[in-house]
Amino acid sequence: IVAHGNSLDKLFGIDLSSLMGIGSPGAPVESSYVNLLDNFGLLFTIIYVLLGVVAIRRLGQTIARSKYSSEMALNYGFFFYLIAYLIGSFNLSLDRTFPANLLYALGIVVSIFSPMHSADLPELGKPDSS
Repeated sequence: IVAHGNSLDKLFGIDLSSLMGIGSPGAPVESSYVNLLDNFGLLFTIIYVLLGVVAIRRLGQTIARSKYSSEMALNYGFFFYLIAYLIGSFNLSLDRTFPANLLYALGIVVSIFSPMHSADLPELGKPDSS
């Protein structure tokens, strides 16, 4: 409980230079969002969260349109992981935890490079017309 209080104290004590991303890095606290605000600034934090939200939306659209079970498993996994990551970041320092932040980045990459429609996938045995 003390660590949660430290996160709130740090949040209310962030100065303008830290919000702009030009302040000196502070000591880490329990909340990922407070860490990101303090160490990288408001703009980076907004972009960091928006990338996750856009990835969740794209994965949801891909899941809704997908007909392939192997593709569905990967997309479902990253879909739920990104939601849990963004919620968990309020309370945990996931931005500084190696496997967690790597999977967050991979989820965003998968959402960007996965086809939005199964018609976008080339058919096996047929040459690609593009």
